[in-house]
Amino acid sequence: MSLRCIDETGVDLHAFELSPQAWQALIEQNRKCRSLRMPCCSAEVNLRRSKRGTPHFVHKAVGDCTTAPETEAHLRLKRIAVEVARQHGWDAKTEVAGTSPSGETWIADVLAQKNSAKVAIEIQWSSQTNDETMRRQERYRQSGIRCLWLLKHPGFPTTEALPAAQIVEHDGTYSARVAYSQEMPVEALLDAVFGRRFRFGIPSQGRAVAHIRVGEIECWKRQCRANTKIVTGVDVVFGPHTNSFSVPELGEYPTLYSAVYLGTQKWAA
Repeated sequence: MSLRCIDETGVDLHAFELSPQAWQALIEQNRKCRSLRMPCCSAEVNLRRSKRGTPHFVHKAVGDCTTAPETEAHLRLKRIAVEVARQHGWDAKTEVAGTSPSGETWIADVLAQKNSAKVAIEIQWSSQTNDETMRRQERYRQSGIRCLWLLKHPGFPTTEALPAAQIVEHDGTYSARVAYSQEMPVEALLDAVFGRRFRFGIPSQGRAVAHIRVGEIECWKRQCRANTKIVTGVDVVFGPHTNSFSVPELGEYPTLYSAVYLGTQKWAA
């Protein structure tokens, strides 16, 4: 099962991007021409819908392809990852193949790229040993790719080298459990990842201290020229962790901006 196939011109087609009418038209076209191919092995394609109505592509004949069948959750999470990544301006695709420097091949469930940055999303719904997870993570690292794991089963290592979350399904929606027992919609986790706000070891809830860095400049008005106090940056401290923000970056974090604004008003008074 795949969310992506390749047409006769080499263009990627993602099933979830097609309207019901376009999906039906593609079914009829493929029955006549048999021009669609699977991205994993170039086998011919059949178009199907899952029990929950999710459109996807399957091998017409599996042959020698070793790609494993996928669950409904797998398909849904891949779609969510692609959609969230694209909202942040990443070029994202499903079922992308590559090769490590040592010559070992891999297929990422989702691979997103923005400029020189590459991020893989791996959805692991079956049991997998921690050694195997870390081995595959190292393979991505050697390939110049950062990887986030969405795992069904708990018990995986909580380390900076393995960004990971346990995924829990509730009536067709998916939540992500990360360190410190935080739980959030998987869309919120991926939004933080592709918005580059995801950090190791810093809970989303709890007391933090914001240190406002200040300085002085000469007033720009010619008739004044007095020294004027300005904000030069903000350091947010949570336990042993410190995140630093420049003044232009504060606009991306409205809650932090409001706290800094109120603090500077008191300071100015």
